[in-house]
Amino acid sequence: MTGVQSKESSRGYGHIADILLRKSDRQETLPLDDPRSEKLYDDLQTIYERKIRPLELATKFSDLKIDSITGDEIRSKPVVLLVGPWSTGKTTFLKYLLDISDQIDRLDT
Repeated sequence: MTGVQSKESSRGYGHIADILLRKSDRQETLPLDDPRSEKLYDDLQTIYERKIRPLELATKFSDLKIDSITGDEIRSKPVVLLVGPWSTGKTTFLKYLLDISDQIDRLDT
């Protein structure tokens, strides 16, 4: 046996889509200018100021990071960095998350 599984015996990926809730699987996506989005951002800022910031002060986290998190940082788009050696599946992972795995188009990497 070569150690390579055939397509019939390989595990499905449905559980991953359930966990990640890819865009095609979501019930509703709020636009950024929706009042509910603003409330969510305000709630996140309040949680940070009341719960996380005091912990940062108690543990002297400011020695590692100079500034506290601002409202603009909470409202900004997330940034993801994938690091790893060549041929470990970084591009495949991105294509799966973006749901473009069946397309011939290449991602600029």
